Parts: sequence; C-alpha cells; structure tokens
Amino acid sequence: MSTLSVSDIAWASYDGRKLEVVVAQVATSEGKFKGMKFTFDWVTGFRFLDEGDLLRYWRSDGYRGGHHLFSVEAGGWAEEEFKLEGVTEKRSEWLVVTANGCMNVFAHDAPEILYGEFDDRA
Repeated sequence: MSTLSVSDIAWASYDGRKLEVVVAQVATSEGKFKGMKFTFDWVTGFRFLDEGDLLRYWRSDGYRGGHHLFSVEAGGWAEEEFKLEGVTEKRSEWLVVTANGCMNVFAHDAPEILYGEFDDRA
C-alpha cells in the first residue's frame, strides 16, 4: 500500500470472539499508513462487502458521508436476518465504511477506536 488515494480496509483479524478492523487513510511510508483500528468484543457475526454491494445504504436518508463507523439502528443486516431467518435476539449492528471495502459487524458493545500508524500486513 505504497500509494493510497482513498480509504480502504487494510486488514481484519478475528479470534473467535474479538474482531479487529483496520482502516487505512493516508500512506506514510512503505508498508505503513495512518488510519484507525476498530476493536469489537463479543462479536456474533460479520461480513465484508464491496461498497458497490451496499448502494441502498448510500442512497438512504440516514447515511451521512465523511464517517468510517456507523451504528445501524434500522434497515441493516440484522433486520434482514430477522426477516429471513427468524432471529429473535436483539443485535447491535455496526457498519465500517470506506471508499472500497465495508464490514457489517454484530457485537455486544460499541468498538474501541484507536487512531495511529499501522503496518500493512500484506
């Protein structure tokens, strides 16, 4: 990631309970970038999608650009699962947004957010 023209999910790591999602914003040197890491604890589900697969989100009245993290209150993946699968437990849903990749996350609590310089891991 020596050049970076738009934000993107640089990497994600899941250990069976905790999910870390690192968003790259600005390349600083070979193999490093400034960005943010979202750490979700007690994750019960997540999915990665290209931003083009989420056009209905971008067109909705609730979407406000310029942010990388949203709490999804209605109309998200959790609502789809409720309708399709009959899932009855209340799920907290988060949406990590970049100009390229996006991730929906079901987690019990809001993520910890760390801003800094990160390695590419590629």
